[in-house]
Amino acid sequence: MKKKILITLLLFTFFNAFSQINKEKIKLKEISFSKFLREMTNDSDTIFNLKNTYVKFDKKEDERYNTYQYRFENKSYPSDTIDITKVINFENVHFQKPIGVRYFALINFRFHKPVIVSDSYDLSLFNCQFLNEFRFRNFPNQNKIKDNSLYINDCSFSSKFDIVVQGLNRQSNVVISNSTFDYFGVEDYSDIFNNPLLRIDISDASLFNFDKNIINYDVATFSFQIYDTKVVYFSKNVMQSKFWNYLSIENIQNLVFIDSNIKTDLIFGIDKMKSEYDFQWPLSNGNIIPSNYFFSNYQSLGEINNKSLTSIYKNRRVTDLSFYKSELTQLSKFHSYFKEFHDRQSANDVYNNIKDLETDRLEYLYNEEKSFKNYFEMIVNKFLKKFSDYGTSPSKIVLSSFNIILIFAFLFLFSSNSWNNQNITKYSQGIEKSIDYFTSDSSIIKAFNINQNRIIENNNTKISLNINKNKIPKVFSFLSTSVINAQNSLLKIKLFLWNKINLVKNSWYELSSFRKMTYSIILTIVIVGFIFLKILSILLNSLTLSINSFTTLGFGEIPIKGIGRYLAIIEGFIGWIFLTLFSVTLISQILS
Repeated sequence: MKKKILITLLLFTFFNAFSQINKEKIKLKEISFSKFLREMTNDSDTIFNLKNTYVKFDKKEDERYNTYQYRFENKSYPSDTIDITKVINFENVHFQKPIGVRYFALINFRFHKPVIVSDSYDLSLFNCQFLNEFRFRNFPNQNKIKDNSLYINDCSFSSKFDIVVQGLNRQSNVVISNSTFDYFGVEDYSDIFNNPLLRIDISDASLFNFDKNIINYDVATFSFQIYDTKVVYFSKNVMQSKFWNYLSIENIQNLVFIDSNIKTDLIFGIDKMKSEYDFQWPLSNGNIIPSNYFFSNYQSLGEINNKSLTSIYKNRRVTDLSFYKSELTQLSKFHSYFKEFHDRQSANDVYNNIKDLETDRLEYLYNEEKSFKNYFEMIVNKFLKKFSDYGTSPSKIVLSSFNIILIFAFLFLFSSNSWNNQNITKYSQGIEKSIDYFTSDSSIIKAFNINQNRIIENNNTKISLNINKNKIPKVFSFLSTSVINAQNSLLKIKLFLWNKINLVKNSWYELSSFRKMTYSIILTIVIVGFIFLKILSILLNSLTLSINSFTTLGFGEIPIKGIGRYLAIIEGFIGWIFLTLFSVTLISQILS
């Protein structure tokens, strides 16, 4: 008996629900789009309520609202704007679905009052202005309509924008593109969770496309929650706000999140990074709080507002182990993702963020417990950050090494080495010989001892070869004589040139005033050039010494004395560290 009663109740419930579905479908009245417009623009009403209606378009009569011409034929929007000064309330309103690429939309409307849309389907808005609230709610209802679309293109919103779409079997499409979101009011929209100015909550949908939009909120917040959706495009947006904002992405099959400029602090969450994703880095120019930390500790965080969120980020990021691990886990997801797809630049940037976080944590631990271990690890991290971006930038190590070599080369200028001493000695001797040349009748060759006796010595050697030619090998005698003749030829040319520049035949004071002036100019050029070369020689000596010390190759022919020895030891130790770091960094980048 009980089974019969139960079966009867179940059958009654089923048939009642079925009849309700049919009843709801029957309730939809059909009106033309032109009639819909006339009723909506009727000035006699302050509220336009439309419920359980199917709006049908006529291709000829409603050609102005056919979006094909604006999307694919590059035709400009109509110049006239239709002002709607009444509250709009749509409930269970069905607009005719597109036929191929041709579909109709509300085009060039300016809404002065709130627009409330609930459980309505295939609404398209093009080049519309919303001066008041726009609210769109769509939940799976008894009609079980699977495919539903909301298209917003080239629109502007100056007040609250609130969209909640819960699809059915991932069939709904929400597309918002080329639109702007501004706010110039005074109402408080700083509550990121309870009352954001812009809220988009999409779940169980087929497509969510948020593309080429501009959000410019100075004193307001925005919130995005995108869950259980097949495809999400989030690209080429500019999003700016002085407050903290919320962005959460979970269980997305295909995600494209690229080329967006997000200039705000974010509470951000993503469940995992998949190979089907295309993701940008950096995510935001501001600070980021992992959403899993925030919600798992929501009860203990006290009253939540923008000031408290800033305080949480500054004061708990490294002091709270839960926060530290949450951010570390989130960054590790991105690092693994970018490494998998060989995006080395993004992977390195994320890795630097991970090491910055670790360094901040080590500094906190050292302040809490001043142990050598914490101090050493903190200093090593800071050293690696400054000179190599934590081992990700071989070029930075090279530049740092070059700067160190130049610094030590400058210091070596003031230390003693044999080459510089020889230069100074030769310069002093040159001055003494110049005085003898200008004050006596000695030629320039005699005054400066320029190989004058070398030809005589070579001739004596030739005579000795001739005398002993029968006692020595002929080949040796022939080759030696040839070499001596070649040397004499070169020496004669050299002496000839020196004689040509022998400007002072007797003494300087016997020259005419004109010659003195001319020779003074020539001598000035020669002396300045000589001094320049000597200075350059000293600088090169110091640079060579620094390079030898840094690369630990040894000093070769440049022995150093005094404090230079200790500078060389210090630079050698630094060079060893930098060369090792460079080798490890280079190998790491090659392997990655």
